[in-house]
Amino acid sequence: MKKKSIFNSVILVVLAIFCFSIELPQANAAFTCGTTPRCAQTTLTYGGAQYASSGSIYLAAGESVYFDWENDSPGKMQVVFYVTKDGKQVGSAKFAAALGNDYDYFSVKESGNYYLTAACEGGNDNRCQGGGTIRKW
Repeated sequence: MKKKSIFNSVILVVLAIFCFSIELPQANAAFTCGTTPRCAQTTLTYGGAQYASSGSIYLAAGESVYFDWENDSPGKMQVVFYVTKDGKQVGSAKFAAALGNDYDYFSVKESGNYYLTAACEGGNDNRCQGGGTIRKW
């Protein structure tokens, strides 16, 4: 009877160690380009930078640009994101809530290189986690 009790105790200890040592991967739903052509992406990491900017994509006058952003846990703040050209905002800014997302699209008036710019809580915080893309639409 004592052997069975010791065996059961050992099994419980091993099981407890196994259960508490497993690290589940965190879901990361931030938008990314994957294999989409003419697409660039950027991310904000919790505790990291307050601003982020993507690489550029070239758009000819009259082409449409699509841009999006999605926040992930453990992010706590909203992100404002918008398209820029030559360092200036083009089109309207969008907002993604702490664990939300948003997108927009519009036709560009001038040919050139366009970027996605994002700011955590308008550039006043670094508790954002997520990512976004800019692409030809």
